[in-house]
Amino acid sequence: MRKLLTFFFGDPKEVILQSKHDIQKHAGKLSRLSEEEREILTDYLSYTEMNERLPNSEKNPNYHYGISVGQAIEKQKYHMN
Repeated sequence: MRKLLTFFFGDPKEVILQSKHDIQKHAGKLSRLSEEEREILTDYLSYTEMNERLPNSEKNPNYHYGISVGQAIEKQKYHMN
C-alpha cells in the first residue's frame, strides 16, 4: 500500500524543505512518513530553527534548510548516534 501511495502522490522523502512553512505546505505528503521518521524529522527541524537564530559565526553547519526530508532524517539519525 505504501508503494502505491508513493507512486500516486510522490515520495515524502523527496520534499525539499526551504523553511518551516514547508511543513504545513506538504503536510499531506509528510503524513505518510512513519511515526519514527516524523519524530526524527521534528528533532532535525527543532535544531534547525534554533540554529537559524544564532549569529553566523556560531551556526552549526549540520542544521540548515534547503535539503530533502530524506536527507534531514538521515543527518539527524547520524547525529543521534
